[in-house]
This record gives sequence, C-alpha cells and structure tokens, in this order.
Amino acid sequence: MNAIGTKQPIDIITFINKNINIIWDLEPQELVKKSLEMGMGKLSNKQVLAIDTGKFTGRAPKDRFIVDDDITNKDVDWGDINQPISDPNYQALKTGLINHLNNKNLFGRKCYACAEKAHKLNITLITEYPWSNLFGYNMFLRPTKEELNSFTHEWTILCAPSFKVSNPDQYGINQDNFAIINFKEQVIIIGG
Repeated sequence: MNAIGTKQPIDIITFINKNINIIWDLEPQELVKKSLEMGMGKLSNKQVLAIDTGKFTGRAPKDRFIVDDDITNKDVDWGDINQPISDPNYQALKTGLINHLNNKNLFGRKCYACAEKAHKLNITLITEYPWSNLFGYNMFLRPTKEELNSFTHEWTILCAPSFKVSNPDQYGINQDNFAIINFKEQVIIIGG
C-alpha cells in the first residue's frame, strides 16, 4: 500500500476515459464565465479575467521534480533545477491527486505543443479550475475539428491547485505544492 492509501498506481488514461465529470474544450468566454460564477476571479476595468493565485504567483523552480527512472537517470543533469523524485513517491502523489479530483467537476482540453508537424506533441490537459484551463487554451495550440477526430493521448497534464500535501518530506518534496514530470508515463502532475 502506498503512502496515500491505495495498492496499485492509477492509470491516468483510464481515469480520463471513465470520468463523466470532465467538461471538454470550452471556449474562453465560457471558462471566464465559470471562473466568475465560482468566485475565482474578477473582471478588470478592461474586462479581462484577473485571478489571485495566492502565495504562488509564478513558476516555482524549487518545487519542480523529474521522476528518476531508467529513462532519466543517466541523461538528466540532476541538481537544484532538475531535482529527482522516486517513482514510488510520484505514484503516491499521482494517486492522491487523482483521488482528490475523482468526484469534482473538471475541465478538459485536447491541445498540442509545437507547430512543426514532425515534432508535434498531443497534450490532454485536465484542470480542476476553469481559469487553469483558460491558461492552457492560451498556452497550447488548438487542434482543428479534423485533428480532434483522430486525437490520441500522448502527454497528459493534471492540474489540481487545491491538492496540497500535508507531509512534503514523506514524498521527497519541499513544500505542499509540486510539479512533477514523468517521461516514462508522459505525464505532468501539478498540485498546490
């Protein structure tokens, strides 16, 4: 049994495919409306959504980790920026994050990175908050309707700002927030 209480790691694609609470590919105005309805932001005097993200106002490089496994172990320049995390600690955090999201209304987005077709990466973004999904809408490229019809999961990002770790040391992280990249699973989990 892992530290968060389940015996087996949870498969993210199964979680996504079986989850009936994911609202897919909302347009920006719908995401803004939902953010306002949920009391998560305000419109500025220019009618732009403004969000107070709390104590984390930007990237937190000391809280980003890469799973240390047979893909990364010898090829990553480990140090202050590329911090390792063990696979068991990643699996426990991923399982806890998915369990945290299980009964919530979520916002999904199928998108991709890199306009060059030879290097294009499909990304499935699942967010707890509508404004996080709006961020993904602006950050990533949007597939055409034809591309959506043949979309396959390559990389998955799970973003759950309300999932905070009560005992960070137990998982080899620095505080209650984290971003963890797993190259083997092609998954990024973000909590806190």
